[in-house]
Amino acid sequence: MSQSFTSEHEGIVTAPPTAAGIVLVRIDSERAGCGGCAASALCGAARGELLEAQADPAIPLQKGQRVRIAVSQNAHRISVLLMLVLPWLVMVATLVLLLNLTTMAEGIAVLIAFAATLLTYLLVTPLTRRLARRLRFRIIDTPEI
Repeated sequence: MSQSFTSEHEGIVTAPPTAAGIVLVRIDSERAGCGGCAASALCGAARGELLEAQADPAIPLQKGQRVRIAVSQNAHRISVLLMLVLPWLVMVATLVLLLNLTTMAEGIAVLIAFAATLLTYLLVTPLTRRLARRLRFRIIDTPEI
């Protein structure tokens, strides 16, 4: 079963592949284009971090070589759920519950909903760091220069 990829980036191999086929790739942070990507909180490409990528044995790689790497759509979806959808759901659910089940003023309910959203981000951040360690990129090709 083929895996569909999203969030492709070009980078430079910083060391030859290990025996396990893992390659360290540095993404050009200025060209990463991570501004609208929910997975950017997980992968570190925008911060110029070294990313681990699984190398295809059929693609010979050398230090300094340009490669194109990608992360699977499933990993991207999990990122979107954790960083965008979950906090939004917490905010809306808190607001709806407070306005419908209490006699609280709307302004105070909105402030509490924002606080609940902030708390969600604070709780999700350690989880995203743990998930980031399991995030794996794959080298999909070597672009022609």
